Amino acid sequence: MTSRCATSSSPRPRRARSAPVGPVSRSRGPARPHAAACIRPRPHCRGSRATRSKRGYLGALSWTLIAAAFHVFEASMSTSGHLPSRRQASRQARSREASIVVRPISRGDFFGWHDAFAAFLAESGQQLSETHALRVWQWLEARPARLEGLIALLDDRVVGILHFQETVVPQTGTVEFQLQDLYVAPDVRMRGINDELIGAVYAEAERRGVDRISTFTPGDDEASIRYWDRLGDRSHIVGHGMRVQSRA
Repeated sequence: MTSRCATSSSPRPRRARSAPVGPVSRSRGPARPHAAACIRPRPHCRGSRATRSKRGYLGALSWTLIAAAFHVFEASMSTSGHLPSRRQASRQARSREASIVVRPISRGDFFGWHDAFAAFLAESGQQLSETHALRVWQWLEARPARLEGLIALLDDRVVGILHFQETVVPQTGTVEFQLQDLYVAPDVRMRGINDELIGAVYAEAERRGVDRISTFTPGDDEASIRYWDRLGDRSHIVGHGMRVQSRA
């Protein structure tokens, strides 16, 4: 027992320390191992450049999908009439920048109106005679007016005209504005001037309590048909013209 207790109480021999790794410094003692030997490569560090490029690609792809979805939403809203399309918005911005003025035709607008009306008829192969021009101008000046008109001015120049009439429709019991002779000068087209003219007619229709706005388009004028299809429903009524024999 005594020998066993003495053996257990004797101190255990210590392990000899290993020699220091690296060069020995005279002033600071043994230098630590180089930092590169202490840091083990992390698993996620391997291929980190590929990981970052993959994340960048996925991020760019997600933003592309979001932008595409936004464009589809914007196009659908523009088609339904809730939001103006980008083309319409750019036209409206250019129109505001150019300070286009739309107002009713007045007595002093004869010569500017005459030139615009003559250009409108020339596009359909007609020639405006002085008798024709004076007759239409008398309708515009009559009170109450037999024909109403709007002009669009750009820097005091008449660049657009629109004629319209207020009519009643006994079959439906409604009051309508019938649009006629919409014209915009060729050098200022695609700037929303026609939209400005039609918008002024809409404002006048709301002020008077008019129920509907209608127009007639030649069957071979595909560009005009597409334009009016965007604004309203196409009518299935076929028009006919009958000439009075005494006026032939």
